[in-house]
Amino acid sequence: MADSIRESILKALEARAQVLLPVATRDRTSVPEAALPRLVLTDGIERKAEPSSYGEQTFLLSVSVDYADAVIDGLSPSTQANDRLAQLTKALIGTDPTLGGLAELVDLEGNLIVYPPQGETALGIKAEFSVRYRTRLGDPYSQ
Repeated sequence: MADSIRESILKALEARAQVLLPVATRDRTSVPEAALPRLVLTDGIERKAEPSSYGEQTFLLSVSVDYADAVIDGLSPSTQANDRLAQLTKALIGTDPTLGGLAELVDLEGNLIVYPPQGETALGIKAEFSVRYRTRLGDPYSQ
């Protein structure tokens, strides 16, 4: 069976993240917490969005990204984290925020940089993206 539009969107985002970091995955259980670098995409709440055209449904899908990496010696954690956040945003949204027509828009909703405590060497980024997309009414496999 073909993938649903939602699954196709998640696979497209995962592929874009893997360009930035080849170990990027949607399978949180396959990544040890201590593994660095690590990038995990997680699909979240999907809400019906308005307005929709006749015979269509429009959705907003939340996608969380958790990134962690070791602090680079000689580079401030702030500079490193902000640079990586910019790279991540560019990788997931890039020049085509429609994912080749799968979505109407991929957008960064918010982010949080988690700085390492004194003596620790890992920093983290949590970013929340929203994906607006349409399907035919009652058919999650068709647009």
